[in-house]
Amino acid sequence: MDEQRKPETRGPLPRDTLAPARRQQRAAWALAVALVAVLGGLYLWSQRMAPAAPPDAAPDGGPLPLPGYAPDGPTEPAGPEPVAFPGERCTPWHTSARQAPPSPGYRLLVLSSPLSDPEGFALSGLAAECGPNLSVRRLESLQPGELAALASGGSFRAVVALGSPAASAARAEAGGLPLLHALVPNPVGAGLDVEGAAGVSPWVPMAPLARHVDTLLPRSKPRLAVLFAEPLREAAGLAARALEARGRKVQLVPVADAAGLDGLLPGLRTQADAWLVLPDRQVIDQALYTRLQVAAEQAALPLCTSDEEHVRSGAFVGAGTDLHRIGAQLCRLAGALERGQLPPTARVSCPEYSFAAVNEMVVQKLGYLLDPGQLGQVKLIAWH
Repeated sequence: MDEQRKPETRGPLPRDTLAPARRQQRAAWALAVALVAVLGGLYLWSQRMAPAAPPDAAPDGGPLPLPGYAPDGPTEPAGPEPVAFPGERCTPWHTSARQAPPSPGYRLLVLSSPLSDPEGFALSGLAAECGPNLSVRRLESLQPGELAALASGGSFRAVVALGSPAASAARAEAGGLPLLHALVPNPVGAGLDVEGAAGVSPWVPMAPLARHVDTLLPRSKPRLAVLFAEPLREAAGLAARALEARGRKVQLVPVADAAGLDGLLPGLRTQADAWLVLPDRQVIDQALYTRLQVAAEQAALPLCTSDEEHVRSGAFVGAGTDLHRIGAQLCRLAGALERGQLPPTARVSCPEYSFAAVNEMVVQKLGYLLDPGQLGQVKLIAWH
């Protein structure tokens, strides 16, 4: 006969059995609390570090200026200023601060070209602001007479030309419509500074150039020589005064020709801590500029220049633009043109925003350290 089994009694588990489970539970709660605390701290830090909201806004409610960026021009344009391209001028004007995009019914016929805007940056900026207004045609794909037919068909209120070939085609075949233009290297020389036209120059005036040079050039380099040819004398004088206003000692050095440069170089190596060269592409052409760049490298002197193109070829710092922003600015100019609010002095506007273009390889060669606080409005060029 089987023995009668006693019922099992279960008491509390030993402490060493419960301890690991409780420890895991407590660790999980502690991790959750710590994670919430970290996320909350990051949020508060981001709110404190975020740029303050701008004091005003565009008529369409868009925040202006760009967070962390300083616009170059005033909200009300004064008049045109010379740039580092012979015969060219542009008017500093923060167009977007007061001008909204055009109304939906203001249709724009856009002539684009991969030759002038190969990556499509200007077109993308225009589309971001004026997308519903646009009808885009590739200039090279137009059939004979097609542009004239489109312009006279009554569907479009203005033509947008991106690049010199597009601007020439628009003037020849769509002369009855207002013309908006960008990416034209010489808009004044090309006759685009006229009534019924508005555009953005690709060049940066001297005051923003001086600001970028002064910001990036070490304070241990107070003496600057500004080298220029006669066609850019006025621009060189403006650059010198702007740099002097920032505490730099400036020497104006006119360059007459290649032969005269040999006599200037020995003094330039000892009397200046840095050179600012304004290539005019006539006297200071690519060959003469290359000589100056080689001489500056041999003397371990920072060579500053007026544009991004020469920074890419080996200068220390220059002024660059953002094609996307130029396209967006063009949309606001279209709005001003539609409403009859385009000032006669601002038919060729300067870019709203410029950037210090810096050659990273040259920075390393010179042994400079860039302050991270200065990099908000800087374009780093990573090759020589």
